[in-house]
Amino acid sequence: MKKRLIAAALTIGCITQAQAGIPVSIVLDAPAMMNQVQNYAQMLKEYATMVQQLDEMKRQFSQMEKEFETITGSRNLGEILNDPQFKQYLPDNWQSIYSGVRNNGYDGLSGTAKALRDSSKVFDTCEYITNPTEKRICNAQAVKPAQDQAFAMDAYSTSQNRVTQIESLMREINNTSDPKAIAELNARIQAEQALIQNEQTKIALYKESAAAEQRLLDQQAYETNYKRVTSTNYGNAVTPMEF
Repeated sequence: MKKRLIAAALTIGCITQAQAGIPVSIVLDAPAMMNQVQNYAQMLKEYATMVQQLDEMKRQFSQMEKEFETITGSRNLGEILNDPQFKQYLPDNWQSIYSGVRNNGYDGLSGTAKALRDSSKVFDTCEYITNPTEKRICNAQAVKPAQDQAFAMDAYSTSQNRVTQIESLMREINNTSDPKAIAELNARIQAEQALIQNEQTKIALYKESAAAEQRLLDQQAYETNYKRVTSTNYGNAVTPMEF
């Protein structure tokens, strides 16, 4: 009996020592640790949400950049379909050409005008005129209509090409959805229309100058004829010829 009591006491003592080996703080802090773990989990969840929001903000910013680029910057459309040959309906030297016609007749004509004169000439009415001044005026009057027609034909051809160019620009507008590109094309078309108006003004001035040039030639012809009529040798009796 005594031995059993001693064994039981030893067993109880071992159990007490085993329980005494676990720190009391761990047992008491378990709820706090659970709360801390839950807090960490919540923080991770919030962080994941922040990452998603940041990605969405980046996507929106990228979209805003693209939209901004569509309405800003240059598309370099100012020079497309811009043939310099179609810019001027008349050559810069058209006045000097008329001056050449006045002084040199056929030799002063442009290439197109010479071809027109060659194809329309029936008879050289100035061939047998011996007076240099009268011959020069006669030649100028004879060939100037060819030069007038040449200028008119060149201006008409250039204007048609210009219209075709504008129509091509209008088709380009239909082929793009880029707002900035459309704005540049519209500005280009307006510029083309303004240039056409300017060329039309120049043609009106040219017509006035061409008419004035014709009046000048007519006046010179009148003066030479009047000079011939009033000359001392004009109208005198012709000495009869003896056979």
